Amino acid sequence: MEKKVHLKIVLPSKIYKEEDAYRVLIPGENGDLTVLEERAPSVLNLRCGYIKLLGETGQEDNKYFIVGGVANIADNVCEVLTEAVVPEDHISQYGIFNYVNWRSQKERKHAVIERYQRKMKKVDERIKNKPLE
Repeated sequence: MEKKVHLKIVLPSKIYKEEDAYRVLIPGENGDLTVLEERAPSVLNLRCGYIKLLGETGQEDNKYFIVGGVANIADNVCEVLTEAVVPEDHISQYGIFNYVNWRSQKERKHAVIERYQRKMKKVDERIKNKPLE
């Protein structure tokens, strides 16, 4: 029996997909990674991008767009934990671009608010510790 890699895509609320493939291409934070059978166990961060399931001859069988996450690879199982996933036939490049752009703006806005709150906390501490004249 030919060995395959078992892909498991997990969302916060449910298991989205379980599927077997000869190879699985995942979007690693430092570049794409191909998962083959008998691969050494590893855990890696993922960026926004496509998970591609490849057949025996290298053709794409299925493809899913994920929004970052973590991949846990061990015992011929590639488990991807992600916040959101969209199958290829439900998306357009324009839609992906808008979603990723919106998400990055939201994260930047959150970072700016956190910086502002830290600065204001320091100002409040200075005012609180300043002796009365």
